[in-house]
Amino acid sequence: YDEQNPVLSPDSKTLYFTIAIHPQNVGGKKDPGDIWISIWMGEAWSAPVHAGSVLNNRDYNGVAGISIDGTELYLLSHYSNNDEPLKTQGISVSRQTGSGWSTPQNIAIPYFMNRSSFLSGQWNPEFFVFAAESYNTLGAEDIYVTFKRSSRWTEPINLGSSINTNFQESNPTLSADGRQLYFASNGRRGGLGSFDIYVSVRLDDSWTKWSTPVNLGPLVNSEGRELFFRRYDIQKFALYTSTQNSDGYGDIRIINDSLSATLPVDTVLKIVEVKRD
Repeated sequence: YDEQNPVLSPDSKTLYFTIAIHPQNVGGKKDPGDIWISIWMGEAWSAPVHAGSVLNNRDYNGVAGISIDGTELYLLSHYSNNDEPLKTQGISVSRQTGSGWSTPQNIAIPYFMNRSSFLSGQWNPEFFVFAAESYNTLGAEDIYVTFKRSSRWTEPINLGSSINTNFQESNPTLSADGRQLYFASNGRRGGLGSFDIYVSVRLDDSWTKWSTPVNLGPLVNSEGRELFFRRYDIQKFALYTSTQNSDGYGDIRIINDSLSATLPVDTVLKIVEVKRD
């Protein structure tokens, strides 16, 4: 099947990810993606288990982020009651209870709109960076950011033409300090395959000025499709998906990140460029 969007719990013991076109999804083989869960058993991951109908419906379902204490799960969609047609878009939150995860509560983001068939991005207590086809999108999907101010979210900001192109930019995530942006793109950037992973450095606090994106090179990218790159600085590795040599569509991969996590940003970029050449 197609494994997508791997998100690791803060204690590194639970892996949440989306599986598309699986017969056990809420919508069966036509379902665009449900959330599944795997547990680290000490030497290997357990067989994936469907996360259930509270977190999943017939629409695309995925995890945007997890609170530090692991009790809140932020989700890449809005939910409706009784399978009624959705009238809003955005992210939602489900809270851990004694009997499992609670019914997701929708989070309001002003002027949020996404014409794309699914939403991707990363939730953080202070911001949500995401890819969507929205009001001022340059291509099929652009990358945006919205900030939490007190108890409300701000109107999304397009990250600008240094990041976004006429093509698709998707699956954005940020480093722990919010300075390095990782994203997938099929734009004309000299990539190795259909979608490659790139990194760019935020140059100021406007969130619209970024360094020229750099391809992460053949250690990550291939002739296949690489998506959903997410770094875990404490564990010193990154998770992502690739269709290269996969046993279905996308497979979840892990890459050791100990070197780049300890080097200055400009040094990291120089090393990546050398490997790419």
